[in-house]
Amino acid sequence: MDHSARQAAALNAERQRQLRRRFRLRGRMGGLLADLDLAEPAPVAEIAAAQSALGVTFPRDYVEFLRASNGGVGKVGSALVELWPVHHLRELNQKLGSQSGLVAFGNGSPSEVFAFQGGQFLRLPHRDVRGRSFTEFLQSLAG
Repeated sequence: MDHSARQAAALNAERQRQLRRRFRLRGRMGGLLADLDLAEPAPVAEIAAAQSALGVTFPRDYVEFLRASNGGVGKVGSALVELWPVHHLRELNQKLGSQSGLVAFGNGSPSEVFAFQGGQFLRLPHRDVRGRSFTEFLQSLAG
């Protein structure tokens, strides 16, 4: 690895440490996301615009996650996951043809989509319930 690549890796590691400090203030969620490469926080206005466009109110702890990190990629437990940035939710949900109130927010594999609807977090296409909060959902992925 050359000097510039090492420097970029060091900067990314420091950015990840700073983002994780925010999660420590929010309890268990930080530990569940320890192996996820986090994005910068989502602007509050983007979160509100996505909720308005999709006609739903996002679960409280999912909003906490977005305010600390606008998506992420990596592992939760042994599960590979991608949590989509809030500014992509409207477009991605339109492509998926989501039902009213069903909001897809990430995926675990090309055939597995994560969504929430009516206070339940689901794995699609089988619609198995994986929690009643974002934190419970993450715990179910972690095993």
